[in-house]
Amino acid sequence: MKNKKQEKIKKGEEILSWTFPEYEKHQRGKYWYLSVFVLGSLLFVYCLKTSNFLFAIIIVMVGLILFFSHKNNPLKIKFSILKNGILLDDKFYPYLDLEGFWIVYDPPEVKRLYIIKNNIFKTYFSIPFKDISPLEIREILSQYLEEDLTKDGEAFSDAFGRIFKI
Repeated sequence: MKNKKQEKIKKGEEILSWTFPEYEKHQRGKYWYLSVFVLGSLLFVYCLKTSNFLFAIIIVMVGLILFFSHKNNPLKIKFSILKNGILLDDKFYPYLDLEGFWIVYDPPEVKRLYIIKNNIFKTYFSIPFKDISPLEIREILSQYLEEDLTKDGEAFSDAFGRIFKI
């Protein structure tokens, strides 16, 4: 019991939180599935002809990932902005470990918060928000992190996944 109380003091008071799905479950039509199957089959045959077995294994793995992600429902992840850091599901990140943030708001398709981690690779978290005001998020996070005004769009990986429904 004492450990939970110390954890709460360490993390600080919760200011804002919301949940989002682990990944977006796209509505895909039969032409999407047919196109992906044909493309995957052509790439697989090419790999076998060129003896590129590692790429063939990767193609099979991507197919299996797409299949299982379609069959299963995404988990719900809780994101919280706290006084001393952020909480992504059950992992706490103090503000000292974070470098900044940027928000992409282009409704109805794109509503994302990006939080930049303070490491040599400048990796980031991509956090969707649906019903939360981007102004409210910006106002709260600006007290603790610097907003990166050089970034004005969504990350390539998010745009690619959204456009091609993967």
